[in-house]
Amino acid sequence: MESDLFETNIASTRAGAWCLLDALTSTLVKSSDGKSSLANVSLSQAVRSSQVDSSFLTLSLQKLRSLTNSDDVPADKKPSLTSTSRLCLMVIARMGNFVPRYDAETCYNEILKDLQSFTMPVELISSAVGALVTLTKRLLEDSE
Repeated sequence: MESDLFETNIASTRAGAWCLLDALTSTLVKSSDGKSSLANVSLSQAVRSSQVDSSFLTLSLQKLRSLTNSDDVPADKKPSLTSTSRLCLMVIARMGNFVPRYDAETCYNEILKDLQSFTMPVELISSAVGALVTLTKRLLEDSE
């Protein structure tokens, strides 16, 4: 059953979906003077109006981590999971402030554990740090 997850069409669709979500959440545009300004679409307005349950972000990362760490997944399939995990972390870095507190805290702790134990693939460290920053801000919102 897990081998179905890595058929060419499914793997391409999975990567494409995360790539598209990454592009859609990319609302900051650098101007010529190097400053960031908001694009025409406000991400927070779009998320609120769509009433999307953003916990799917952390649940997706959790599943990707589970598959990556599974001995049942062939080694040649893990780079695809790492690539998808990177995109997922990049989206969490942009949308983490919309994740419910419990999910944000769980995701934060899992990422931190992977970094502290040196089990995080090198390709994911930069994206993971970006996700941690956003999740930290999300967790601090509730403590103020």
